[in-house]
Amino acid sequence: MPSSEHARPRVLARLRCYSSAVLKLFAAAALVFLIACGGADELPGGRVAGNGMAPALPEGAYFEYQEPDTVEVGDIVAFEMAVDGVQRGFIKRVVAVAGQTVEVADGVVLVDGVPLDESGYVATAPQYTVPATEVAADHVYVLGDNRDDSIDSHDFGPVPVSSIHGVVVD
Repeated sequence: MPSSEHARPRVLARLRCYSSAVLKLFAAAALVFLIACGGADELPGGRVAGNGMAPALPEGAYFEYQEPDTVEVGDIVAFEMAVDGVQRGFIKRVVAVAGQTVEVADGVVLVDGVPLDESGYVATAPQYTVPATEVAADHVYVLGDNRDDSIDSHDFGPVPVSSIHGVVVD
């Protein structure tokens, strides 16, 4: 039977070998994770679910967003809202900001009584109406570009700016 003095170096050698293998395994796993996720410098993003932002962002389109300094009319924002008691992610276009009044009448979105020029991104006029609604401080009013196939502020009201994760980047 070997003495404990002779067994100790073998045990230490095995531990070094195992710890080296474990470190290599963790390093390989971290590399695979970074490659799969696109690296640490990539912006967060996702895929569009539904047609509410078509044609600009059709269903399945990939988008990236970044945290905004400010949110402005025309920005496309990614945010979370509770709808029917369930927290959901959305991507919509900002049509009015705090202090502005938004209204939808006769197929036209009016902001402070002036028709919003949506010719560059809305294919069809909305078939619903929204009474004049003043956007409260720290809120925005959002609508999907596909007006009649979108769950947005005309359904759940203005969105708190604090709920916005980011502004979509090109």
